Amino acid sequence: MGQNRTYSELLDEHRYVMSIFSATFNLQTIKLFPTIGNLDTPIHDDIDLASNDVNSGNIFRELKSLWNPLGLNLTESFSNGGMFVHSIPNGPTIVSVNSMYFFTKNTWIPDCNQTGSAGAVEMIWLDTQLASAAANNKSVYIISHVPPIKNTKQLYKPQCYEAYVNLLGKYSNTIAAHLTGHTNGKQIEEAFHVGVVFSWLKYVLSLEDHLAVLHNTNGTFALQGISKRSHMAFNINEISNVLTNSPSIIPVNNPGFRIYKYDTTDGTLLGWDQYWTDLDQDNVQGNVTWSKEYSTSALYGVDRLDRAGWHQLMQRLLTNKKTFSMYKTYINVQHQPSSDGEADE
Repeated sequence: MGQNRTYSELLDEHRYVMSIFSATFNLQTIKLFPTIGNLDTPIHDDIDLASNDVNSGNIFRELKSLWNPLGLNLTESFSNGGMFVHSIPNGPTIVSVNSMYFFTKNTWIPDCNQTGSAGAVEMIWLDTQLASAAANNKSVYIISHVPPIKNTKQLYKPQCYEAYVNLLGKYSNTIAAHLTGHTNGKQIEEAFHVGVVFSWLKYVLSLEDHLAVLHNTNGTFALQGISKRSHMAFNINEISNVLTNSPSIIPVNNPGFRIYKYDTTDGTLLGWDQYWTDLDQDNVQGNVTWSKEYSTSALYGVDRLDRAGWHQLMQRLLTNKKTFSMYKTYINVQHQPSSDGEADE
């Protein structure tokens, strides 16, 4: 379980992370895009709109100051709710969603069917951002911490989940990537997911991993996480999009990270390379050695993750037992987990 921290401890942790980023990246040429998670608050999992809670407002204000070197478009939507949208010149629009307003474990927030609730406010905001991007023919990368689903378990409040999945379906032609984390596993969700994203040139580095599929059956959108072949009981031709959730740097399983490649002309994902380190071996030799675990092009035989590419990838998972077995191995970064729980809770 996560532990509550003092306000000072929380800010010290954020300052430390920013110091690492500043020392590692040239922030004048590389864009980093953070997103709010369930460990970004003194009270684990709980946060509200600034207009409803002074302490939540203080957190957003401090983060806005700490993240100033990142040069982000942090407007009133961030000051009040911790979400923001940032358009990359000649590239995709990044929409950073505060998934804490949808998360089942946030005890401060009612479901999204309550008018004026944080989740309801953010859902309207998200619809507006996606509609604007669609009208301007801009591709969108959604980043957030908590994915809407893990395997078959919904992680969002019921009304928030339904509304969110419907937005993913409504704007499936606009959303080129959906990147989340939190679970510290890497599966596919047919609809899609991931967490903190660093994007530069034609690469996106995401921390955390897995897949979920968004499919449209008779006009109704549904999201399905994939960790078993039995989870693929849908018509592959009905897939509207796929959410990716990448592995975590923290050692719940073996640490891992991904480098995504994308088409700079339209934002379409081309695939990713995943890197990992074997903690058992690292402890024996006394230092960390990173190596490439796999690439999507080699594993799935797909070089472009548009709708047709995702259909091809899913068909291979469904029909090729060896490929699905490798997918299962990579979900946990070659580590056998002791449970199916949420690792950072």
